[in-house]
Amino acid sequence: MNISADFGITVTDTIRKKGNEIIHSMDLSSKKLDHNRVRELFPDIDFSNNKGFLAVTGGKHLELGDIIDSTPIVHINEIEAIGEGSMSLSGIEKKESVIIVSAGSGTACIHASEGIYTHCSGTGVGGGTILGLSKLLLGTTDPLEIASLASKGDESEVDLILKDVISGPIGQLPSTTTAVNFGKISKVDSGYTREGIAAGIINLVGQTAARIATSVALMFEAKKIVVVGSGINGLVAANYLVKNNFHVTIIEKKDIVGGACVKDTAVINGKDINYAHGATVLGMMQKFVFEETGLNKHVKTYFPKEPKIVYFNDSENATRIFQDTNDLCSELEEKWNEKGNVRAFRADENKVIDYLQNLYRNALTPSLESAREYLGDYLTKLWIEGSAHDLLNHYFTSEKTKLYMGMTVIESGPTSLYEQGSAINIPLMDSGSIFNGYWGFVKEGIWKITEKLSEINLDVGVDLMLSTEIKQIDTSNNVIFYVKGKNEKKIHYDYIFFATDPITPSKILDDKPLTTGLEKKDWIGTSGKITLFFKNPVKWKYTDEKNNYDTSFRFIFSNQSLKEFEKNSQDSKIGLKDYIPGYIQIYPEGAAQRKMGNVEEFDKVILFTKNFSFENKGEDLNEIKNNIISSFLKFIENPEDLIDSKFITPKDLNEIFLFPKGNIDHLSLSTNQNFDTRSLSSEPNDKFYRYSDYNNIYYCGAGSFPCGSVAGTPGYMSTKQFLNEEPKTTNP
Repeated sequence: MNISADFGITVTDTIRKKGNEIIHSMDLSSKKLDHNRVRELFPDIDFSNNKGFLAVTGGKHLELGDIIDSTPIVHINEIEAIGEGSMSLSGIEKKESVIIVSAGSGTACIHASEGIYTHCSGTGVGGGTILGLSKLLLGTTDPLEIASLASKGDESEVDLILKDVISGPIGQLPSTTTAVNFGKISKVDSGYTREGIAAGIINLVGQTAARIATSVALMFEAKKIVVVGSGINGLVAANYLVKNNFHVTIIEKKDIVGGACVKDTAVINGKDINYAHGATVLGMMQKFVFEETGLNKHVKTYFPKEPKIVYFNDSENATRIFQDTNDLCSELEEKWNEKGNVRAFRADENKVIDYLQNLYRNALTPSLESAREYLGDYLTKLWIEGSAHDLLNHYFTSEKTKLYMGMTVIESGPTSLYEQGSAINIPLMDSGSIFNGYWGFVKEGIWKITEKLSEINLDVGVDLMLSTEIKQIDTSNNVIFYVKGKNEKKIHYDYIFFATDPITPSKILDDKPLTTGLEKKDWIGTSGKITLFFKNPVKWKYTDEKNNYDTSFRFIFSNQSLKEFEKNSQDSKIGLKDYIPGYIQIYPEGAAQRKMGNVEEFDKVILFTKNFSFENKGEDLNEIKNNIISSFLKFIENPEDLIDSKFITPKDLNEIFLFPKGNIDHLSLSTNQNFDTRSLSSEPNDKFYRYSDYNNIYYCGAGSFPCGSVAGTPGYMSTKQFLNEEPKTTNP
């Protein structure tokens, strides 16, 4: 049998295990410690035939030697024993950073982290002090008697409190706070009892130990933040928080990081080919986030400088969307007979983008007041308060120009073009700053963003718990109960950042009114995606004689007017048909990879499609998939090289990535869910990223401002606003 004993200066504790039962006994350390004393403590153990060992610790354990009869004696360093025992009894994982207070004869404070235990402070005041003072003042050293007396006594008989000293409270300390231990005895001749003295002794020792422990905890800044979800926003939030000296743990339900920014593998001709499973391109991330997190040192990006190419099904002519405004004006006038003011549109949009980027950089709460101050009344009404329909009609005359410039309004929801507040979606989608408002590619694949950021986070001290499911959160005691494998465990927190969809936290918190309210919001998504694999590089039709534009983003429109575009997008939202043609975005992933020096076995082209009903999975829509692919193949020279495809619909996005109703922005970017109303806080004006009315719980998922995508902007802004609310911490 394996047994253990703690031979303290004041008390001796023994522990043994019978079956699943742990038996603990305690005795005063009043007798000489030798082998006879050990046999006395364990009278039923034959140490000459015992096949286990005796583990010992405490102030006197070294006096026992290395063997008793035939039983080995294992000596455990007291600090290690306290640390291991405390972590085991508390159920806290060893990788957690905690302060352990051991109130023995004296009081020891131990810092535990990653299974390493360090004595960091303490005091000579402890249990031994209680016994010594009790012998002097009470005439007893019996712990049970002392405890009984103290439970019946009132320390105010012997202690001075703040009310006695300064007639009231001081700072945040109430008037009943102890000011002078045993200070009252010197001022009165009678009025105190043995019970009051006992209570005073316990109060003196307890307060001293507590103050030492509090000071140590402050020294180590043991504020713990748990980030739920390891998508881009969770990873960005964790990065900024750990660099501000919080202890950060990411809890992720899946066995990989990344959220929707992950890879999948297709087996083609017996070869494993990686491809972007969810997100595909990089565009809305801010340059400062890219640099401050360290991503710029670990991933290579590519931005196509060639013009975007637009096709309409009624014409074989390609229209080039140039970055240069003069070239763009000429092209739109020639191809689409555009007579509006394209220059004014670009100039005004850039002003709105500057405003949005200023919000991001400074983590400012979006508001109509700040917009008016930055942009003026006119642009605010037109670009932020107004409808996309009115905005497009204000600047353009051609229906084709309106279609191209307004297509991002239906990016997620879709939002109605006629809805007030829908205009902001146009500059919003162009407000990334890595590529100055444009979109680009990541070498190997977009998933490298989250893979590398996770590695960076681990290097700077973020803890990561994969395959971990949260079961309950006790908000009264700041405890998260979770399951990892078959084990149920708990973790304490000071703050939580949810980087999930908005509904999940309400369900974990068991907040039924909040859940019900959230479910009534506008969620429905209509975006789908087809990844095409070609055995040879794609050759494009309808470009000019000098340029192939092989890395250009392309768009195929099947609608011919804004009215038709609006009707089809809204009909798909209510599920009138499985799929209604609208437009297709084309990302030449393979060509971009070749530009970055990553030559792959198969060429890849991604079709980002709109106007799917939420009702069906991709596997149920094979005919529709083939029709979409056929409409694309008309624009390339080598359709016969297509060898495989992967298809996901809004229903798939919901099941794979937990997007509510398949919405890539989680909450649709519609009225009362966009810009200054895109907050789940009960006090959005002051605490924009707080979650409901929970004081120490924040929300920074794709359902918060500004929106989704592989950006991390909500993760950054939420942490900056949090840090402005909370005092900045420092390491010892």
